[in-house]
Amino acid sequence: MIPKLTLTSPRWRDLDGVAVEEVKVLLEEMASTTASDTNEAWSKTWSFVADGLIHQGTVSNGAYAALPHLVEAAAALPPGQSADFWVDMGLIVTAEDRPPVPADLEAGFIAALRLAERAAARSFLTPGTPATLCASLALSCVAFAGHHAAATLWQFFDSRESHVMLLCPGCGIDTEIPEFFVDPVRPPFEAPRLPDPAQVREGEHPWGEVAAVLHEEALGEGWEPFLRVARAVAVAGVPAQTPGQAVLSLVAGMVAAKGTPTWAGRNGPGN
Repeated sequence: MIPKLTLTSPRWRDLDGVAVEEVKVLLEEMASTTASDTNEAWSKTWSFVADGLIHQGTVSNGAYAALPHLVEAAAALPPGQSADFWVDMGLIVTAEDRPPVPADLEAGFIAALRLAERAAARSFLTPGTPATLCASLALSCVAFAGHHAAATLWQFFDSRESHVMLLCPGCGIDTEIPEFFVDPVRPPFEAPRLPDPAQVREGEHPWGEVAAVLHEEALGEGWEPFLRVARAVAVAGVPAQTPGQAVLSLVAGMVAAKGTPTWAGRNGPGN
């Protein structure tokens, strides 16, 4: 259980972007979903709720109250049914126009991010995640870990662009990576240096499972330098101070490895 604003609290009336009645309906639909169901019923309601939580790139403060409830419910679903939800939440977390988290909702929202990180990573590692969602889902996992490189998630939705622009929040320096989206088979840029091994995230995190998968995969010529960086970032837990290019190496390695036949074979039923 994570701290949440109770559904009977009058505080909901002070929040923008969501009505508590909408949250209740969505929670009921998510709770009634079984392993054999699709996510079609509750995903339609979620789309409606999400439109209120983030509108034209602006996040409402109601998101900080609603998401702890919805994250807990989504984390309880079969991992293969929640990928779209985690991508949508990743967009909310990385939107440029976000109000400060209200003090009384901060603990619950931080706990929701930790749970979302674990659940989204599990969803990514599950066979059958649509290929079109893999990059966005991997970046959402990075967003829940709290790394600034996850803002790249928004650039996936502009088909006119083939490059990625990273902005370091510490130094304010832009780094442009050209042709990032052009060829998903080849590494998207020259592999960066290994991150500082002293930079390790404290506490539990789900990235060890990701590191293990990357360690086992052989992606062919040109990928090994990326996998070395990707594994190092994952083993460290994607700490916030990791250079953005190193984190994008992790994302690129995750997506490339997910497309290999051995991934599905090893993780399929009976394996």
